[in-house]
Amino acid sequence: MASKGRGAVKGRRLRVTRLDGCGRVVYGDASQAVSKGFVSVAWTANTIETEEVNQPNASGERCIYEAPETELTGYTLNMVFCEVDPELFSLVTGQRVYLDENGDAIGFAINTDVKLSGQGFALEVWAGSPAADACENPNAEGEFGYFLAPYLRGGILSDYTIENGAVNFTITGAVTRNGNRWGSGPYNVMLNGGVPSPLIEPLEPNDHKLLIWVGVAPPEPFYGTRPVLDPEATAITGVTATVGSSPSEADFTFTGATAGAPVWIDFGDGEWDYIADGTTGASHTYAENGTYTVRASSNGSWVTTQVTIPLA
Repeated sequence: MASKGRGAVKGRRLRVTRLDGCGRVVYGDASQAVSKGFVSVAWTANTIETEEVNQPNASGERCIYEAPETELTGYTLNMVFCEVDPELFSLVTGQRVYLDENGDAIGFAINTDVKLSGQGFALEVWAGSPAADACENPNAEGEFGYFLAPYLRGGILSDYTIENGAVNFTITGAVTRNGNRWGSGPYNVMLNGGVPSPLIEPLEPNDHKLLIWVGVAPPEPFYGTRPVLDPEATAITGVTATVGSSPSEADFTFTGATAGAPVWIDFGDGEWDYIADGTTGASHTYAENGTYTVRASSNGSWVTTQVTIPLA
């Protein structure tokens, strides 16, 4: 086993993943959000101190003494954002997204009836690393500090001020909890045998924080939420396109799809869809002619095909 000193500089990305009230990942649509529009993520250690035991004898001399001890109970996280993504804020706070006439998220409402005991979230944060040998591994995409809180509850939109200056929004009061069920996680975050993979060593239930340096680059940011696929689900083996009701519409079928199991398809033109039952296939109309790389997955392993519009 080898070791070396490492550092971390500047936040790069954060990812929020929806959990249920028991700390399990909620696989399905609208279960993750990735952003670079944050200013800071602050971790504050929560501790308790045991009572001092100091028993003098009858003459007033110390007879029994035990010093108090400080114990870690978890962390409270405060997140400051310079950019508001309504769906990300909703995922953390449980508040409902407010939609416009087109069904697009334009904000969120704050309601005092919302209780967060039945849901949670996991938070991953990536920082850069100044290590000069970060890319000595030919499979590495760089070197990054990776911070994980696998089970958080709470999180409310805190005080903010509208003034002649930038308005920052703070989510405060998110507290880590015992009993996480993150395991190795649903994402590829580190190299294993030169291949991007989930955590090699699963987290223990009472792990509140993980800090490691990894060679897999953080995910690209996006607005809104996207699906999280169950890595244990049966993989589809292919995606095929045929002409739909017009030459600009493609109908897709998924080889190996399982009844009742979802498929996430990226149409290659910036649009995607989450199909609750992959055996039903999918359809998509392209706005412009051209060749598109379409990819689809049922468990995080992607299959691809090329689609040329118009279809013959």
